[in-house]
Amino acid sequence: MKKLISFFILFSLLVLTGCEDNETLSHINESIPSVEKATSESSEMSGKKLNIDKEAQPVGIIGDYYIFTIDSDNYNDTANHAYWKYSLTTGEKTEIGTIYNTTSASAINAFLKNGKGYFTTGVVKNDVPLNQHYEIDLHKNSLTVLSEDDFFPPLVDTIAINDNQYVELQPEIYGEGLYKYHIKVGNGSEMKEILYKVRTSEPEFGEMITCISSFNNTLYTFEYQKYNRFICSYDLTGKELSKDSIDLVNDFLDIPDQYTGDPEILWSMNVVRNYYFFSTMNRKTLVIKRDGRTFNKIDSLSVDYMSIVKQSNCIDTKQTRLLLCDGANKKYYLFNIETEKIEEVKLNNSEKITYAIYDGVRMIYIDENNETYFIDI
Repeated sequence: MKKLISFFILFSLLVLTGCEDNETLSHINESIPSVEKATSESSEMSGKKLNIDKEAQPVGIIGDYYIFTIDSDNYNDTANHAYWKYSLTTGEKTEIGTIYNTTSASAINAFLKNGKGYFTTGVVKNDVPLNQHYEIDLHKNSLTVLSEDDFFPPLVDTIAINDNQYVELQPEIYGEGLYKYHIKVGNGSEMKEILYKVRTSEPEFGEMITCISSFNNTLYTFEYQKYNRFICSYDLTGKELSKDSIDLVNDFLDIPDQYTGDPEILWSMNVVRNYYFFSTMNRKTLVIKRDGRTFNKIDSLSVDYMSIVKQSNCIDTKQTRLLLCDGANKKYYLFNIETEKIEEVKLNNSEKITYAIYDGVRMIYIDENNETYFIDI
């Protein structure tokens, strides 16, 4: 993970943060109601402990299965990742397969409702570093290499689009000061590059994609085009649907870091319905709501260290709640997208949780003792 973060910082620092207004949209401030906690009489909930090794590393959750790895280090600075699935109903553990001589693994994985998952990992093969794009099949208990490439750095965001498709965002250094950003869509066996952007060492001649999100069969990207920032949307063929420069977002990123004085670096963007969640490397958060051509800031959610709990499955139009984490106060909240109400999830020893993942119904979390739990919320 440290390697991944260092590569991301390297790419992000190449971005020029100055921007000029170009189709900048108006905005007003809007606050949603205060946090609504569960009734004071309600007791804290406790998760069910899973019979999993403390060395297990989380990968994802889909349907009845929690997927994790057991890692072992090699002498040559690589590791072997053994993939397992755990049935939340029966407690049965099944080993799926092992990837050998890995150097890094994608932090973002896509799991589809058909029981298949997709991710990319860096490996050393015959002393040559490669990216291997994998399919994990929970029905066949198999790991399959779909393709290989030597793109550098090994940073690939893999996100579920719907029940059968996912998207990959993969950067590539292909020459001194030359960068490409590839976006591919498909179902694993058939992947098609629908668009790519090229950035040079002279920003006025290039473009850059730093973040990608998906909702309702639409892709959303955060892009630098020449000196300007845009939030763009595309259909699954790569056709551009919208391109907006938003003053709320520009102002948010232009605020200097209180310690270094540098502008904020965007770490993630999540789009769910008409809500946009932005987080920076310094854990600053901005949440805005789109209403036609107007963007409104959601003050109650734009709190430092507030973030959406990771989902490796597709957030579809039927899902009405998002699980949020207040990393500063170690608390969790459910945000109802339809009613704009927030309710605290009162978890026992929530301050000891170090990792969490959610699928719209169930939460899996790991505590400071590396014990794994799950709970329906």
